[in-house]
Amino acid sequence: MTEPNDAKTRIELVKHFTTLNTGTIVIAATLFDKFNHPFFRRRLLVWSFVFLINSLTSSVALLMAPDRITLPRNRRLYIWVGVSFVLGILFLWFFTFFNLQAGIS
Repeated sequence: MTEPNDAKTRIELVKHFTTLNTGTIVIAATLFDKFNHPFFRRRLLVWSFVFLINSLTSSVALLMAPDRITLPRNRRLYIWVGVSFVLGILFLWFFTFFNLQAGIS
C-alpha cells in the first residue's frame, strides 16, 4: 500500500488538477460563447479565469520540475493548486448563477 505522501501519488494528483483546470476553462469558454444577453458581474468571470489559469500554471510548473514533486517544502504549492482551483470554480458558479438569474427576469 502506498502512502499519500508518495511522489507518484503527488504526480497523479497534479495531473488530475491539470486536466480539471484545462477542461473547465475550455467548457466555460465554449458555453459563454452561447450567451445572447450582456454579461452581468464580469469581474466574477475574470477572477474565475485568473484562479483557474493560476492553478493550471502551478500544476504545470510542478510537473516540469520532477525534483519539486518530492520536496516536502512544496506542500504550500500543492495547497495553492487546490485552493486556486476551488476558488476558480466558485467564481465561475457565482458568475453563472447571477447571469442565469438576470436572463430569467
